[in-house]
Amino acid sequence: LAAAGLGDMESPAALAEPGHIYAFAFRDPEGRNVRILAGARTHAEVKDHPDKPRKISHLVLNSRDAAGITDFYTRTLGFKVSDRTAMMTFIRGNSDHHSVAFVKSAHNTLHHIAFEMMDIDAVPEHLVVVGSSFIALEFAQMYRRFGSRVTVLARSSRLLTREDDDVAAAVHAVFVREGIDVWLDAVATSAARTPGGGVTLTVQQGGAARTIDASHVLAAAGRAPNTRDLGLEAAGVDVDKNGYIVVDGALRTSAADIWALGDCNGRGAFTHTSYNDFEVVAANLLDGAARSIDARPFIGCLYVDPPLGRVGLNERDARASGRHVLVGARPMTRVGRARERGETDGFMKIFVDADTKLILGAVLFGIEAAEAVHSIAAIMHARVPYTVLRESVFSHPPVSELIPTILSELRPLR
Repeated sequence: LAAAGLGDMESPAALAEPGHIYAFAFRDPEGRNVRILAGARTHAEVKDHPDKPRKISHLVLNSRDAAGITDFYTRTLGFKVSDRTAMMTFIRGNSDHHSVAFVKSAHNTLHHIAFEMMDIDAVPEHLVVVGSSFIALEFAQMYRRFGSRVTVLARSSRLLTREDDDVAAAVHAVFVREGIDVWLDAVATSAARTPGGGVTLTVQQGGAARTIDASHVLAAAGRAPNTRDLGLEAAGVDVDKNGYIVVDGALRTSAADIWALGDCNGRGAFTHTSYNDFEVVAANLLDGAARSIDARPFIGCLYVDPPLGRVGLNERDARASGRHVLVGARPMTRVGRARERGETDGFMKIFVDADTKLILGAVLFGIEAAEAVHSIAAIMHARVPYTVLRESVFSHPPVSELIPTILSELRPLR
């Protein structure tokens, strides 16, 4: 906490987790996820071009993790690692323990959660992923690219129920092309250990029961805040019906001198929003600022390949907002970078309020989308008219070069 700028506070600061109180904590569980996501693409590229030399650089947390990276590539994937670049990690202080809703089973180790999947030491023969949102789909694609047979069980009639229909359909098409089985309207109801050490899942689909055998099961069907055992009621801290701690824009709870940051407050549940929570609280307490997260637009990326980058409202939300909305769109087949790389899946859509001229949101699915979306996010944060971005000059040929062009071709959203 001293390194984070909170060490000079007169009142002692602490981080709470069930059964523990910590004065400080240094952890970055996403570092391993970054490593494995990159490894999936590397593995797929090496299979296609086995004679091409390749340098592997990753985020390293400590010497143990550095050794783990080497082991991951050499023993688990069979690579010969000749170079590795270590980088500094960052401080993350908020708790990230979650309960995961899953099926009834006779043994509590029949399935894995995301962090556990990053610790397995072999490529699964058949991975069944229960869930169809960000974590579920990222792990599904990465393990398919490692060589696993992968089946995704989606409770709904499509993937990514919070995203637009065209986004869900495009991601689904990519998965089918890569050989990932997708079961829609599929609800896992029970699981049992097989004599060979695998798992048999019973699945309700279309009013009928089916079974599927798996070597590994990833439960990624949902998360819940881990607040039940913190004694919040005794401290006068209110939670909502889902267990999230209720906060105002400055992250203050209903109890004096208590703030809630990160996943537990239900105001983001991403690493970047959790860190922004810290920035807001630190600025307000240490610098006398009056920052708030109330005006913070949603921003999140789905790190499948190609990635999805979204900020603010998507098309469904824009239609439901009651505003006069303009939209600009362009398929990736008309984007120079995508054509140059031969990766033309996807599209870009930007939504503008016709009355205020402010950008309401954007949905970018395709190569470099997770980077390009941030130029739009910056304009939204500044709350300046879309014309500022439309009249900007971007270098050629990155994907973001076409954002001003898209904003020059707006039309009413029908």
